Amino acid sequence: MRLELESLLALAEEGVLERGRRRFLQGAILEAARGRGRLQARVAGSSPFPYRVEIDLRRGGWRCTCPYRGLICKHVVAVALAALEAPEIFVRRRLGRASPIRLEPFLTLSEEELMRFLWGLAEARPGPLHEFAHHWLERHREKCGGGGDRNMADPLSEAQIQQELVRLPGWAVVAGRLEKTFSFGSYSEGVAFAVKVALLAERSDHHPDSLEIMWRKVRVAYVTHSAGGITQLDLEAAAKVEALL
Repeated sequence: MRLELESLLALAEEGVLERGRRRFLQGAILEAARGRGRLQARVAGSSPFPYRVEIDLRRGGWRCTCPYRGLICKHVVAVALAALEAPEIFVRRRLGRASPIRLEPFLTLSEEELMRFLWGLAEARPGPLHEFAHHWLERHREKCGGGGDRNMADPLSEAQIQQELVRLPGWAVVAGRLEKTFSFGSYSEGVAFAVKVALLAERSDHHPDSLEIMWRKVRVAYVTHSAGGITQLDLEAAAKVEALL
């Protein structure tokens, strides 16, 4: 198993490998199980729902529910590293079947029947449906709303940034960074907000370039240094900061 996992890690880009190791060391793997040559885990990331990762060592395949469109994402890397360096966190159990689920019975349903089925499923199993809906929208936004095949970590043009700033009032590009200064009624309110931003950064694994606490003000700035500019990751982080208010 060690050789197979190391071969898998060798396929990851250097930056992805580094971010995956950081996820592993930060304890982002919330659940992990193994059985018959397969590894399954839930890994905390930028989504409110942990991403689901599966590595099939027998078939040489892997998958993750995150929107990353490269060969191997940081969540798969984190699980592979955990299996190599901390195998004790994986509980042995019988995993669900690996073979694809037959879709033919559902494909024959009319749109009305399919919608009734989905609403019924949402009432019976709301948790998995909410998780699926969120992750599907992430993938759809990455594929269609973010400029075709552009990756979340690719630098944006000035026109693309200005278009996105419409949904981020008060944010502006200052000295090559996405920046906003927030005002508060007291110094302690500003400090509390800065702590929330810091905790958000740890959960999402995308940190501000600077987080400056001033008298009744907090300045937050984002830029993706590895990309050499502002990326969709920075814009998404700014939107999440806005949601903290």
